[in-house]
Amino acid sequence: LIPLREVVLVRINFFASTTTILDGSFWFGIPKTLCHRIVDVFLKRFPRVFKSEWVKFPTRDEMAEMAKEFKAIKGVPAVIGAIDRTHIQIWGMDAHRAEYFTRKSQYAVQLQITCDAKERIWDYLIGYPGTSHDQRVFIDSNLYKRLENGDIAPYQL
Repeated sequence: LIPLREVVLVRINFFASTTTILDGSFWFGIPKTLCHRIVDVFLKRFPRVFKSEWVKFPTRDEMAEMAKEFKAIKGVPAVIGAIDRTHIQIWGMDAHRAEYFTRKSQYAVQLQITCDAKERIWDYLIGYPGTSHDQRVFIDSNLYKRLENGDIAPYQL
């Protein structure tokens, strides 16, 4: 049985870098086949488990604290989050293949993550086809709707 910490680290390592399953297998001392299974299972369960247990939209008090943390680390006032996007490679595409085929010649979905100054994730969106423009993904996100509704004002991302 692999501890949850290692499972999460394998996935974060795979998403956040250009490493391969083989690299993750070596670094975490997990067989390659098991490492590959961790990737597949995590992707299937990611939205349900991750969002419900660990990802929460910040309260007003938390936003104020997040702004202080960004100011202390980067000297930037009134910022509560940083947004980044990446492609998550997928396999076995049958329908809509062209929409998922990226400029890097692989099939992928997009992952958009928003985190605070301590790299705690507080919003994410996953699943748009790899060819989707970043702006389209952002505008369709709940985060954008919250910005438009003033839920984040007076803070910035």
